[in-house]
Amino acid sequence: MKTLLNKFNKIGVLAVLFAALVITTQSAFKAVGKLDPPANGWYTVTIPSGDPAVESNQVIGSLTTAPPETDENGCARTENSGNVCRVELTFDGSATTVPANVAAAKAPGSHTSVDDTAESPED
Repeated sequence: MKTLLNKFNKIGVLAVLFAALVITTQSAFKAVGKLDPPANGWYTVTIPSGDPAVESNQVIGSLTTAPPETDENGCARTENSGNVCRVELTFDGSATTVPANVAAAKAPGSHTSVDDTAESPED
């Protein structure tokens, strides 16, 4: 009986060590992903409320494709004079997150530069 309990103890210790290894490894991979800097490029912009001309109301969304140079019916870099619909961001090596809005991206110390914007057609 003592031999059987001794085997269960060894198996139990090995199971706990294996579980700890799996949990630690998974947590480490998630932490490394959080350290990845945001990607340079074009990001969507939405204006959920307030004055669309106020940069703190221009909420930065997800990374997207570059808008066309012109598009009279959609988001474009030139010839449209409506609300901002996309913004091109460049991050320095210290950036860890995408700013919440255009005002935050332009703020001193944000580690982000706003290189260009695109507008939708005027309503």
